[in-house]
Formats: sequence, C-alpha cells, structure tokens
Amino acid sequence: MHNNKYIIQLLIITACMFAANTIVKGQGNTVYYMGTLPQSYFMNPATQPQCDVYIGLPVASQINARVTTGSLSAGDFFFKDPLSDSVITWTHPNADPNDLLAKLNKVETWGGTIDFSLVSFGFRVKDMYFSFDAAVRNSITTSLSKDYVEFAWLGNENDRTYDFSDMGVEVMEYMEFGVNISRHFGDQLQIGIRPKMLFGLATISTLSNSTTLYTSTEEWVLNSNAEARFAATGVTIPVDEEGNIDWDQDFEFDSTIFSPTGYQKILSKNRGWGIDIGAHYKPIDNLQVSLSVLDLGYIKWRESTHVAEVNGTYVYDGLEADSVFDGGDFGQALLDTLKENLNVTQSAGTFTTTLNPKLFVGARYFLTPGFDIGILSRTEFLPSYINQDLLLLANWHPIPMISISGSYNLLSKTHSTFGLGLGLKLGPFNVYTVLEDVPFKYDIVREGGAPIPLPVEQNNYNVRFGVNLVFGCNQKKKQKNNKPLFNSSDWIL
Repeated sequence: MHNNKYIIQLLIITACMFAANTIVKGQGNTVYYMGTLPQSYFMNPATQPQCDVYIGLPVASQINARVTTGSLSAGDFFFKDPLSDSVITWTHPNADPNDLLAKLNKVETWGGTIDFSLVSFGFRVKDMYFSFDAAVRNSITTSLSKDYVEFAWLGNENDRTYDFSDMGVEVMEYMEFGVNISRHFGDQLQIGIRPKMLFGLATISTLSNSTTLYTSTEEWVLNSNAEARFAATGVTIPVDEEGNIDWDQDFEFDSTIFSPTGYQKILSKNRGWGIDIGAHYKPIDNLQVSLSVLDLGYIKWRESTHVAEVNGTYVYDGLEADSVFDGGDFGQALLDTLKENLNVTQSAGTFTTTLNPKLFVGARYFLTPGFDIGILSRTEFLPSYINQDLLLLANWHPIPMISISGSYNLLSKTHSTFGLGLGLKLGPFNVYTVLEDVPFKYDIVREGGAPIPLPVEQNNYNVRFGVNLVFGCNQKKKQKNNKPLFNSSDWIL
C-alpha cells in the first residue's frame, strides 16, 4: 500500500501537467441492424428484439472491448525483418526507429473502452417491448505529443525546447441502469426511448495545460502551468490545514463499497441522468429508414472531488549518487523533487461531466426476405472534435439459426478494414460475435517455419460478444397467422 501511494501521487501530478485532446473513433456500427442480437436496441431504442423474451447471462450477455492506436498500425510495431522472414519490432537492431517516428502525427491519440452488462432482460407485451439492463462502462483516452516520444526514445538534444502542451488523459468509469420502451404504431412506425440513471465511479480529466521542457548539457528546465480535475467514489485524498494535498499521508480507500451492504454508497453520490431515443419508419414496402440519438446525459460529481493545479518551474541538474546508490529510492527522490519544485494546490467542489452524444441516420432495403443492404451515418460529438462515419451495411440470414452482418466505412482514411458480425441461435441460446475492424491486408511472415498472417494497416481493435437465453422467436409463424399477406421484411427470423 505504501508504494501504491507514490504511484497515485505521481499519476495525479502527471494528469495535472497534461491536457487531453480527445478524439475517439466510432464503434459498434455493424450491430445497428443486427436484428438477431437482442442488445441491438442499444444502438436504436426503437429496435425490438425478435424473440418474445430474452435473458442475458450475467456479465456474459454483452462484453465490448476496443483499443485505438492513433495513426500507427500493427504493421508499424511488428513487421518482417528486412534481413530474414522473422517477425521483429521497431526496437530491433535491424529496424530503424526513425521510420516509426516519421509516421507520427504532432499529437497521437490512443485510447480504449471496455463495457460489460451486469444484468439484461426483456419481454414483449403486444406491440410494446420492455427491456432492462445494468452495465459498467470504462473509457480512457491519452494524447501523446511527438516531441515527448522523440525526447523519450532518441534522448535529449542540446538547446532544444520540447512542447508537451498537447498531451493529456481522459478517464471515465460509471455504472448505467437503463429501461428501454419501444412500440409499434401500425405496420410503418416504431418509436423507442431509453432513460437511464448514471452513477459515477471515477474520472480524471485535464482542463488546461502549458508545459515545456528545455534541455542542455548543464540542466533541464521544466515549466508547467496546468489544471486537472478528478474524483473517485470511495477514495479519500488527504489535505492539510490550508486545503492542499498532503502527500505525506496515505490515500484512503473504502473497501466496504463492494460489500453486499455497501453498494448503496456507490448509488448515493456522483449521480447523473441520460436518455436515448430512436425511430424506424417504413415509407414503402421493403424500405426502412432509421434515426437515433444516444448518450444525451451528464454525471454530477459531488463526492471525493478535487481540482488540482500544477504551477511552477523545475530545474534538473542530476541526482546525487548517494540518493540513488546508498540505500536511497530513486523513484521517491524524483517524486520528492517534483513536489518541492512544482506548486500543487487543490480545491474540492462539485463539477459535471457530460456524455458524448451520437447521432445515427440510416436506411436499408430488403432485397429478399433474408437479405438487406443499407447505409448508415454516425456522428459523434466530442468536446473538441466531431467524428463522422459513413458506412455500407449488409445483413444475410441464410437460415433462421444463422445471421451474418458486414460493414464498410466509406470515410476511413486507409480503407483497410471492414466489420463482420455472426449471430447463432442454438436452441434457447443466442450467441454472437462482432469484429468492427477486420483487416484486408496482411503480410505473410514465417516464425519457426510456420506462416503467420500479420495485419498491415490495422490501428483499431474492437470485439463485441455475448450469450443470451431467448424464447418465443418464431415470429414468421405468428405473422402468417395474423396477416396472411404480411411483408416478410417485418420479421427477419
């Protein structure tokens, strides 16, 4: 625990020094029209699961994980040795690190998300469908400047000033409880709404930043003026009489919040609200147009909140050997020096973080009862950036127990990946897997004599999978009994 205190302190100082420039690529596009996936209503609340009842297996009903590596692809880190067929990395003696550095943007944004459902179930009542779900959502985005990579990898250059002002971090973890209600209005219109309660668990975000590092043979000079805010449910950060962070005391964590009687502490503070809305409309037979707006909402952080400021100049002219070799702790010596030379102040108070709204507009046409094609526009509104995707979609249901979906992003810079989804109905079990970024291009390399396909231009990695129990899925039979001349595109399964 003693070492963990130093790690937490260093993370807070680092977060204060760097300001985030958040750019997160879109995700989950392929599942928009995957009707055999009960949780497809997450993309459009108007979508009704095909089965009368579904029950998601705890935790396993939906797990969604994504990693984004900015402008760098897998082929930039792992590639064929120019002198052999072996796989090497950019740090190998036969590789030139300048090749990788030349591909870096001025600011590289890396990030990841992982979401998983705790509870999920739904049921049909005539023309209406009700669904309930509880999930945990995590996301992290880091912005890394090219100057920092060059400084860390190539070493310092004399009489050069490195600019770290574009660096930053954005972290968010929260629980989400949603109730989805959708309804058919005749044969042409479906409308859905999904209000949700949000409970914040942790957040770190940098607000402003001006950080530079000047290097010479005599000294390094770090100038920093930055501000960050952070909060963590159940974590108490000690402060002194003046209200500043007391680095000499341990950070306290309330471990009882995860006990059977302690979950009320998570639900009592750091609350917020959100809403998703959507609609499907059929202007003519076989054509469906869709609209949905997701993640309109906010979280107000009231407990364990801190706004910290780093303001000062740190001059580094080397560490004394005694502090490193004579029983000293190099990491602690560096941390003490930073705390002494950088003025770190904090002030507690409430603050609000908002979700990133998303707008989907799409249309699909049913060429046959089991095959449809479509187009989907996805717009995500980020704090300092608007991310736009335009996708071609296709869904094929060769037999009732199998569904296959594909997507291709027309606005992709590399045009090197596509999305692929597979859904299976095995008795009462609904099993699905979706890969959003499957690469087209591979290098075939040999390692130990065996050929290995190596992705060349893949910089996003996204997988979604889950298992549900489903009952009452024979909708075709029901429709034929009710409407002998029914349009088969109303029910895909």
